[in-house]
Amino acid sequence: FDKMVEKEGGRPEFFLAFGQMLYEKGRRQEALRVMREGGRRFPDNPEMLNNLAWFLVDGEQVDEESAREALSLAKKAVGIRPESHVFDTLARCYFVNGMIEEAVKAEEMALAKAGKNRSYYKRMVEFYRSRL
Repeated sequence: FDKMVEKEGGRPEFFLAFGQMLYEKGRRQEALRVMREGGRRFPDNPEMLNNLAWFLVDGEQVDEESAREALSLAKKAVGIRPESHVFDTLARCYFVNGMIEEAVKAEEMALAKAGKNRSYYKRMVEFYRSRL
């Protein structure tokens, strides 16, 4: 990892792609390490913030510290890039923090901004509403 970072570490795309690959292979802790390093190097990259936030809250059991950190990251990402997939992550972060009304509102924003995947966002709005 350190040698790859030395060679490719000047580009956020490296951290995004490598982190995603590890995550998809079920290597969650390694993916988090890569994304955290990417976040440290590129603290204002909205995709880095968004992906790290998602990685932190994706799973059946999310600890409180990870949930709070993810919410902070997702809010920052939405402030930089208010797009549907980023609002979707924000909604998930609100949800795992027990903020259901905010989750509904964020997912409604995701739906409003969606050009595609509208059926996914509609399902998620209904899911969060059903938890009110």
